[in-house]
Amino acid sequence: MQKVIRIGSSVAAIVLLILTLACGASAVAVHQRIVSPPRLNVELAGYRVVASPLTIRSKPPKYFYSVWLFVTTYHPVSKLRTEKGEQIMLLQLQGN
Repeated sequence: MQKVIRIGSSVAAIVLLILTLACGASAVAVHQRIVSPPRLNVELAGYRVVASPLTIRSKPPKYFYSVWLFVTTYHPVSKLRTEKGEQIMLLQLQGN
């Protein structure tokens, strides 16, 4: 029984190591602009996260990855919907 537990914990440790290395490698690839950053638009229970790459056209051009958080509120009396957004991350990516 101890051998099964030892093998199971070794497999779990290897899987976690692979996931950690994969996340780190993908973050470096996005930062170096080897891989284009993902566009994201996810909404859940009145919260919306929007992420997209940005390019500022200057000499030399500057590249960023921006993440915004939007909060939607509903007013019960007037039935109006308001949405407020805030930029929560701006990551500068490497140039060419």
